[in-house]
Amino acid sequence: MRTVIFTILILLFTLTAIPFESKIDSLEDLLSKTNNDTVYIEVCTALSKEYFNSSREQALLYAKKALDKAVAIKYAKGEGECLHKLGLHFYRIGDYNVSFDYYNRSIAIKDSIGDRSGLAKSLNNIGNLFKKRGEFQKALEYHARSLEIKEELDDKRGIANSLNNIGIIYFSTGNYEKALEHYIESLKIRQELDDQLGIAMSYTNIGLIYKSQGDIDKALESYENSIAIQEIIEDMGGMAFNFNNIAGVYEEQKDYEKAMEFQLKTIAIWQSLGHKSGIAYAYTHMGQINEAMGNADEAIRLFRESLVLQRSMDDKRGIAICLCLIGTNQLHRVEYGNALINGKACLELATKIGAEIEIRDAYELISNAHAGLGEYAKAFEFHKLYKTKSDTLLEQRLSTSITELQTRQEMDQIEIENELLKKDAVIFEKDAVIKEIELEKKDALLLRRATQRNAFIIGFALLLVLSLVIWRAYQTKHKLSALLNERNAVIESTNNKLGILNKELNDFAYIVSHDLKAPLRGINALATWISQDYGDKLDEAGRENLKLLDSRVHQMHRLIDGILKYSKEGAVTQETETVKLNKVVTDLVDLLAAPKHIDVKVESTLPDMEGNESQLTHLFENLISNAIKFNDKAKGEIKIGHSEDNGNYKFYVADNGPGIDDKYKEQVFKIFQTLHNKDEYESTGIGLSLVQKIINNYGGKIWIESEVGKGCIFWFTLPKS
Repeated sequence: MRTVIFTILILLFTLTAIPFESKIDSLEDLLSKTNNDTVYIEVCTALSKEYFNSSREQALLYAKKALDKAVAIKYAKGEGECLHKLGLHFYRIGDYNVSFDYYNRSIAIKDSIGDRSGLAKSLNNIGNLFKKRGEFQKALEYHARSLEIKEELDDKRGIANSLNNIGIIYFSTGNYEKALEHYIESLKIRQELDDQLGIAMSYTNIGLIYKSQGDIDKALESYENSIAIQEIIEDMGGMAFNFNNIAGVYEEQKDYEKAMEFQLKTIAIWQSLGHKSGIAYAYTHMGQINEAMGNADEAIRLFRESLVLQRSMDDKRGIAICLCLIGTNQLHRVEYGNALINGKACLELATKIGAEIEIRDAYELISNAHAGLGEYAKAFEFHKLYKTKSDTLLEQRLSTSITELQTRQEMDQIEIENELLKKDAVIFEKDAVIKEIELEKKDALLLRRATQRNAFIIGFALLLVLSLVIWRAYQTKHKLSALLNERNAVIESTNNKLGILNKELNDFAYIVSHDLKAPLRGINALATWISQDYGDKLDEAGRENLKLLDSRVHQMHRLIDGILKYSKEGAVTQETETVKLNKVVTDLVDLLAAPKHIDVKVESTLPDMEGNESQLTHLFENLISNAIKFNDKAKGEIKIGHSEDNGNYKFYVADNGPGIDDKYKEQVFKIFQTLHNKDEYESTGIGLSLVQKIINNYGGKIWIESEVGKGCIFWFTLPKS
């Protein structure tokens, strides 16, 4: 039995040198042939690892197969390890709540069966999880427990890794001195073990400290030392990480050309490795560099490329980060509606996975978007949430610092007491040194009091800092309240003025309509009289001219009605209600009564939404009637439907008519513009302008996809709320 398992494990190790596709095929072939349950679990685990960067769905499937087998055969150690692997899977895709659940289940099993090494590993990973969520005090507790077990087992490599992880937590809380102390201690152990990979990692972390302290030369030197080792051991992923760090150094110095140079090296490595996660985060960083350079278009393109990859991997934290960056970019473009949509999507996802930093950033984005839209009450509401979350994260950092100070004080106290005990023991042996010991006791007492006094001063200083934070929060709240009241007054005044302007605009439109129609009616009457009284005396050309005159008069009537309708759709006092779009469109199809050779089909049940029924009816009526009117096929087809897209309804009206050339796709939305002879088709050139205006008022957008001779699709979006 053991011989078989050993042979299989040797084979698994050998597979690491085989290309990805061959390795997968070999593992799956091995899985289909083995009758050994333990080997089955090991192979499923290996397949899960191999699939992780190419298919998260397959990776999760094999991880769960391994767990199911371990549970079925009551293999407790295997079950604990499989739960650990699933925790790691969800940690990597940013779903921290699910990851935490799997790790906790793993810890319970490993603790019950006495698997101390496995327990230390799971505790370590939960520590990393809390670090990712910004809960540094909890992270420190779990890493300390993991370190204690590794010291008990005399696991040198594990001790070095735990010291490194604790250093990262101190680094994250800004305690660079303590972080450097742990990094150097970890480095010494790794050098004793000749752990080249670990040594390179330590140099990288030390470089990050120097960078944070502003010592750029030492930071770059540490990164280069790390890269030199990684080149020898062919650690391509580590090199990519260091190139990314160097890019960050040059970005902070505003040397964007150098930053981009190293970021391109980063992405080249990730692409050669086929590492989707690395590529995605490299795109994100390149987008941030372009943002800093003022290349907003390139920045948002890269953020969207990253978002596509993050979604393909279901990396929830990565998705939330990209949504926030895209929203911030849109905020700078004054696309407040789109920024708001992405901010809310980021908040929903970050809340689901418990990503505290992304929740804070989403609150800030949503607040700014509402402010841009003039919705100051909502802006103030989300600013308060942003401020509360920022204060909470600050308190967590302060709590970690306070705990660290308390720990230092306790250690000093223990050292002092140990010294006192030693001196007390000496009293009984050597009476000659009693006085000296008493003096040392006094010194120790003074030292203890000094330590307590210093702790009190530090605590008082922290209290002052917290008081300052609270006072500033109160000032900000007071100023924002005053600003909100002032803005509300401005809004109320503006609304009153808009009401008056809307009434004047409507009155003006009706007056202009009446004054323009009056002479037209006269012209029409005169043409009718001439036709009746002199029709038999006119030749064919004269009668044709009278018909043309009558046609032009009716066309002018339609144009005036169109202008009147166009002006009315701009009013800000439109009432909203729940509009049943499916009924509206179905009724319109019946009312417009398309010719028998044209088939009009509603392909999905259209949703109910809040809006103005008259406006939405005009919108669909114009698009459907145009599709019927201009269809030139012997068997015409018109399709209407919708889908849901990121907080919006996305509608389409498609036909198989003549299509629209690319150069006219923008022109058709301009008022009075038409692609056809007005004598050939009855058209004012206002319909699509009216459609675009209605959609813009709702915060949506409209665009055309078309190929000449094969028809076109009018796409448009309307927000769900």
